[in-house]
Amino acid sequence: MNRTLLPLALVLAATASAQNERDIQLRSVNFVDGILEISNLGSTTQSLDNWRFCSHDTGGLFTYSAPFGLNGRSLGPGDSLFIHFNNDAPTGDPSAINQTAVGPFRVPLDQDAFAVALFFPTASGSIAFGNSALIADHLQWSDGTAPGGTEVRTAQAVSESLWTKTGEFVTTTPNTNRIELNDLSNGRLHGDDNYTAIEPGGHDEAVMGDLSDDRLNPTLITLGSGDTVIAAEQQGDALGRDIDYVTIDVPAGLTLAEIVLDGFIADPANQAFLGVQQGSIFTTDENNTGITDLFGGIIYGDGLSGTDILPAIGQLGTGFTSPLPAGQYTLWFNQTGPTSECVLRFVTGVDSVGTPFCGPAVPNSTGQTGVLVGLGSNVVADMDFSLQASNLNLNDFALPLVSLDQAFIQMPGNSVGNLCLGGSIGRFNSLISPTGATGSFTVQIDLNAIPQGAGLVSVLPGETWNFQVWHRDTVNGLSSSNFTQGLNVTFQ
Repeated sequence: MNRTLLPLALVLAATASAQNERDIQLRSVNFVDGILEISNLGSTTQSLDNWRFCSHDTGGLFTYSAPFGLNGRSLGPGDSLFIHFNNDAPTGDPSAINQTAVGPFRVPLDQDAFAVALFFPTASGSIAFGNSALIADHLQWSDGTAPGGTEVRTAQAVSESLWTKTGEFVTTTPNTNRIELNDLSNGRLHGDDNYTAIEPGGHDEAVMGDLSDDRLNPTLITLGSGDTVIAAEQQGDALGRDIDYVTIDVPAGLTLAEIVLDGFIADPANQAFLGVQQGSIFTTDENNTGITDLFGGIIYGDGLSGTDILPAIGQLGTGFTSPLPAGQYTLWFNQTGPTSECVLRFVTGVDSVGTPFCGPAVPNSTGQTGVLVGLGSNVVADMDFSLQASNLNLNDFALPLVSLDQAFIQMPGNSVGNLCLGGSIGRFNSLISPTGATGSFTVQIDLNAIPQGAGLVSVLPGETWNFQVWHRDTVNGLSSSNFTQGLNVTFQ
């Protein structure tokens, strides 16, 4: 397993505080190897004498590590300590320690539901676990099942601005390989949004080893219907470069909808470059690649953390408009400074029949924008066309709309969103559907029964129709409504 230190410049930029103990942060949890990492994000060396952990899981019982389990250990600026729950810490490695040496913990270290708090002692060397002022950091994760018992430690961490709120967990699944603190924008205040959960199917260099440096034989990663994460540790050479090549395979029926920069850690002066070519190899080397050789590319850094960078990538080189259709795309990762760590999340979507327009939609109460896609066939004779709406308000109702014309009307009053249809707008009243617990629904459209005016019409080959979904929503606690983006479909 690669062990990396935080860049020194990042450490020196950490917020100064009289409580240097809170510069010690819970940095990552590796479920594959059973390792908990704590890091010093401050600018001074911190002794860990008399420090203790409090942990609990679905069993609900608090477990306290030994009073002297970390004695003799200290963390300098940027240093990490890796606690090995499988008790396989490498002999002689000062950054590694076995869990048995630290003392009792709730075990095993798994993905279902777990909470851990790290406490530092008073000046006299004692710890009172009920004293919130002695919590250095707190972390909790869950695949949907909250740890048993009450969230006493969570409430303490919230009171000290170390955790965002009770009831919030870093979201995991039984297949999560690792969770890692990648967003330091909130300083010491952390929550679900500050950690990235890395799932199989992607690649985490800290766990799975280096990505390929051979442009003719890139690391192949096939995207699925969920999100796929690539976590790259970029260690620059004498020219400040660490080059990795990855081929992303977007299967038939899917599109590459987003590339979200979930985390970026480096010296603030350093950035990274990502270049894209179509196909399964990168045709030019790092010394002979020009802008015209690129399908797309971007220079990026921490300022873009949390954003979808795919549209910006499409503005360089020959260029493209997202989403990208099924196919293979080869990525060139190139570090431009001494070191960085980046986490990119590749988000797929359904390969829609038709073309989105008038979007993205206005975010609804879920914080997401409603999305409308067409499924099946645009051939009238097939009679196999459906609408699928997602990212809607949960457990509410939605109604498909249709028109030959497009418009852009910002809705007045308590309603939000934009009506993208004009002219004669038909309502599929018989297809009003509940969004359920997933905030989505799919309905089959009878192409011989399109509502227009007072009656129904049939779709003819060669005609272009526009669809949109209206859905109920809640704004500031009041009943409201919103819309997805529009969908333009030309039938054959």
